[in-house]
Amino acid sequence: MNADPTAPERHSYAEALAAKGASPLWDVLHDLVPERPAPTAKPCHWSYADMRPLLMQAGELISAEEAERRVLVLENPALAHQHALTPTLYGGLQLILPGEIARSHRHTQSAIRLVLEGSGAYTAVDGERVFMKRGDFITTPAWCWHDHGNPGSEPVTWLDGLDIPLVRALGAQFAQHHHAKVQPIVAAAGLSERRYARGLLPVKPLHSGASSPLFSYPYERTREALEWLSRHEAPDPHRGHALRFSNPTTGGPALPTMEASVQWVPGVARRFHHAAPRAACFASSSHVYGYAVGLDMTRRDLQLQARDAGRPWEFGKCFRGSAPIAPVRIRDHFGMPDRGAIWLDVNGKRRQSATLDEQLWSVAEQIAYLSNYYDLEGGDVIMTGTPAGVGAVVPGDIIRAGIDGLPGIELVVIEPARQNARKVQA
Repeated sequence: MNADPTAPERHSYAEALAAKGASPLWDVLHDLVPERPAPTAKPCHWSYADMRPLLMQAGELISAEEAERRVLVLENPALAHQHALTPTLYGGLQLILPGEIARSHRHTQSAIRLVLEGSGAYTAVDGERVFMKRGDFITTPAWCWHDHGNPGSEPVTWLDGLDIPLVRALGAQFAQHHHAKVQPIVAAAGLSERRYARGLLPVKPLHSGASSPLFSYPYERTREALEWLSRHEAPDPHRGHALRFSNPTTGGPALPTMEASVQWVPGVARRFHHAAPRAACFASSSHVYGYAVGLDMTRRDLQLQARDAGRPWEFGKCFRGSAPIAPVRIRDHFGMPDRGAIWLDVNGKRRQSATLDEQLWSVAEQIAYLSNYYDLEGGDVIMTGTPAGVGAVVPGDIIRAGIDGLPGIELVVIEPARQNARKVQA
């Protein structure tokens, strides 16, 4: 290949441009404007069940006052040292413990928050305070004073999303601390909701700007809307039932730099989680209420009689006392169990020893399958676990069972009055 006779001259020309703070576009045009998208961020997944213990540990290591915001930053491994989910979006998990206050400040970045666990904490934005519950969507527009507090009795966690990388790229990132730890509350509770969330607007405009004057979108109303749509409207084949959190004064997104929406996907049941030897998930219409240890007993005599007679053998599973359950641990106090030891002893001998993650199907798969055959409703109890250690028990046997983090169960098998002893299977 013949050498380009102009190469030395071009090189000298480029050096002359560099000395003047310039460069030839033709050398970098394809990098700046590629023919195809070249995303730098990679798809990632963070399990709240995995992150929750670390978040709670942070509550033991540093106070909200010392940290100012006790947050675990979710970092895309493809964006090393950028503290970002994507080139334009930051994400983090925040914890506030009972009695704590995260002091008032404001910054040029906007924030969205999705409450993951707990209730009783509040967010205050520009003089109005709203209490948060699981599933609530909260916004904090840029340069609005805001603080968080937890006068309740349980930890509260939420997912933060901010446009930090975008504002950083514009060179406009800065913050200011309020002179008081907690900003003055000057608006009555629920003021913004009554002004803007009921299909009405003030006759005299009281709000300007691209951000929504609403900063709280309660989950109970979001859920109600999605459930109604699921019953009365055909879903989109790709999105299911999807609704966007909007600015009621413009119809646009709640914040100008970030859009958020919520989806109801038909055929995918609500995500319940499990415990065992058999885990009882007490579900409300919107989320799991709590977890408990339970035993799944079988009357083998009734089961075999039905089998021999060619009849269904539900009576072998549905007799009185067939599913004793220990006290329920409320989910907000326990989290979402997806691992840990499960065990069962009979007369002091270990009959079952396993872990929650040994189940062949994930909890989501189990519930999705069940929802094809049953309408799952509030108050339903779902039991799941592992089959290890199945065997006969007789009157007089002492059964003890437990799961890491949950109250255990203990019982004695007795012989029903006026009936012969029967073998049952634990």
